[in-house]
Amino acid sequence: MKSSSRTAARTTARLYAVIGACVVMATGLTACGGAEREYAVPKSLCGIAVPADELAPFLPAGKEIEVKERDSDDELSWKTGCLVLVDGKDVLATTVEWNEPDTRTGDFAGGVSLERPDHSTDDGHFLWSGREGFGRTGCTAPDDGDRLFTAVRAYGSEHEDADAMKRVIHAYTKAVEKSDLCRSAGEL
Repeated sequence: MKSSSRTAARTTARLYAVIGACVVMATGLTACGGAEREYAVPKSLCGIAVPADELAPFLPAGKEIEVKERDSDDELSWKTGCLVLVDGKDVLATTVEWNEPDTRTGDFAGGVSLERPDHSTDDGHFLWSGREGFGRTGCTAPDDGDRLFTAVRAYGSEHEDADAMKRVIHAYTKAVEKSDLCRSAGEL
């Protein structure tokens, strides 16, 4: 009988040791890596609707988010954009820019991209990588035929996901096409 009570005691001790180790590990993981997003993911960026669920993966944990229009320069009146900051750090930027009628999406992306987009649609209207996306809208200026292009760049994000960026740039470009920026055709 003594050996069975010792075996039961050892089994109970091992069980408590395993439970204790699990509790310590869980507590450590929460304390060390349990950063959470304490802000609401925006549903629009400077007046352009974006699906929050598509944007969310590119936004890090943090306490505060700020969405603001980029400072505009009178010489750059053909271009506008939006900055997203989390806890004061630049995380994401958008650009909406008029270009000459024969500009291709690749030409536009080459001027603003931080990395070479490695994915594209068959028609070449969209280019994207894990952190950047570029789109060509259907918006044209009536006076000179200039075309409106879009960019979403998550250069401050640790998240890299080409499929998610494809969805973000498609949604953002479609929203720009429905916005006053497209309807004002040439005036930003």
